[in-house]
Amino acid sequence: MANPPISSYTECIQPLLNAINGKRQHIIMEKGVELPTIVIVGNQSSGKASIL
Repeated sequence: MANPPISSYTECIQPLLNAINGKRQHIIMEKGVELPTIVIVGNQSSGKASIL
C-alpha cells in the first residue's frame, strides 16, 4: 500500500521547501535581492501552466 500524500509531503517536499526558504532569507538579508514566492508543484499534465 502506498504512503498517503500528506506523509509524502511532510517527509519529502517540506524539507526541500524549508531549505529553499532558508536560502531565500539569506539572499534577501545579505544581498537585498527580492525573489519570487510562487511555486507550482504537480504531476506532468496536471494543469500547472493553466493556473499561471
